[in-house]
Amino acid sequence: MLRFIVSVSLVTIASFLQTTNAILVWHVKPNLVFVLLAILAHINKKWLARSVIILISALILKFSPSITWTDVIFISTAFLVVALVDYLPWRKIINSVAATFVGAVVIGLSYFDLRVLALETVINTILAIISFAAITLIYGKKEISKKNRF
Repeated sequence: MLRFIVSVSLVTIASFLQTTNAILVWHVKPNLVFVLLAILAHINKKWLARSVIILISALILKFSPSITWTDVIFISTAFLVVALVDYLPWRKIINSVAATFVGAVVIGLSYFDLRVLALETVINTILAIISFAAITLIYGKKEISKKNRF
């Protein structure tokens, strides 16, 4: 239960940071939510916990008072990111980086500025590697298996 509470707290903070300009790097805002979702998928193994975390981040990042296509695209992309972490055939760190890359590309298709998309992908990759290393140090290698579900 503590892991779930910590995960919800981290995603809540990242979602609020995502709505500000405090995390701009070279005029590009990295997608902290997708990075965290990809990394926290290693800790929260149950899909119910993952779904609650995704929906909390979607509620904070809500773009309008009603449900729009932007909300649906964000939620489905978030589920795709979490699913890719589990079902890609590589090690967990590579799956996390690939999942954040796919999430950035899918969300980036709406504005498709190649320079921004490339820079955001590089920043997301660096953040994913740093976050994975921190989670591995905190929880240990036994808790975070290196292989995927297969």
